[in-house]
Amino acid sequence: MTKKQFFGFLGILMLVLLTLACKSQPPETEPESLVAPPETTAPVEEVSQALLNSLNDARSRAEAARQEAQSVNGPVYFPQEWEQADGSFTRTGSSVNTGNARSVQDAIASYNSLTTAFEDIVRRSLPLFAEAKQEEVFIARQAAIDAGAFEFSPGRFYIADEKGEEVSRRIEAEDYRDAIDAAEVALNYYTSLKLGADAYMLRGAILDDDLAHYDQRNFDLAEESGLKALNAYDDGDIAAVMVVVEEALNRYTQVWKTAWRSIASERRDIASVERRAALNVKANVAVKDEYESAESIYSQAGTKFQSEEFEDAAELYTRSSSLFTAAWENAEYKRQIADYAIRAAEQKVAESDQTAREAELILEEGEEE
Repeated sequence: MTKKQFFGFLGILMLVLLTLACKSQPPETEPESLVAPPETTAPVEEVSQALLNSLNDARSRAEAARQEAQSVNGPVYFPQEWEQADGSFTRTGSSVNTGNARSVQDAIASYNSLTTAFEDIVRRSLPLFAEAKQEEVFIARQAAIDAGAFEFSPGRFYIADEKGEEVSRRIEAEDYRDAIDAAEVALNYYTSLKLGADAYMLRGAILDDDLAHYDQRNFDLAEESGLKALNAYDDGDIAAVMVVVEEALNRYTQVWKTAWRSIASERRDIASVERRAALNVKANVAVKDEYESAESIYSQAGTKFQSEEFEDAAELYTRSSSLFTAAWENAEYKRQIADYAIRAAEQKVAESDQTAREAELILEEGEEE
């Protein structure tokens, strides 16, 4: 067998084997479609009433801590920490799903964490706030001194000082909550003393100016309230003091206001009479500058009266009255001077006429001779 024949035979053999191999392959089948298994959801855990109660308790604790932080100026002293905690508090309240146990549990955890955050703000703010309240006590004490409370009643002032010293003792002991409470008490004592001193000074002014009769009823009631305030202070009933001492001051103020309204009205009437007198003699023309000055003050008095500044109004009406009087007197004086000048001129004219007639008579007699 030649070489060419050998390769030809080998090619035919390979073709036969390839054909047999293809016939032995199993028929192709359609691929099975992949069907997704039905979705299954995990069962939702039921929210029990106990869990909801825990949520409410956690929220209440966080809210209480939040309010205390506000009460001691926490947002002022620590604004960044406050904004973070307060924002989280709001978000927790708005996002909790009370129908989902997991959401409720997350909210409880958040509220508990916020309670700690707010309490930390409180803890850090307390000493600062206590010192600020102590400063308020110092200011109130000085205001009471300036009002004359010490001179008015030194014994009662010493009682207030004892309350003020309690604030310092509590701060030194780092008992800040009690220091804040003590400061509130001391503030009430000093404030009541200042109000009492104000009422006492106003009462003295009313008596000095003899104004009580303008509103005798309120004056008598103010006297009763003032006595009650003193008795309550001596009994340590500072809450009652604050009520009755303010009532006494208000009634004395009403007496003062009523009196000066009446006085201002009386002086306005007097000024109006003088103003009319000035116009009658044409002072607005004869002494224009004087009249306009009086008119300006008279107008200012009216403005004060309308705004119920009766003391100022009364003073201005008095000033304008005097100026109107001076204006019409000067105008009248000028008129009299003018009248005198006119009469003098007329007299001179009359005298000249008489002289002329006498001269004519003399001339006539001379001609006859």
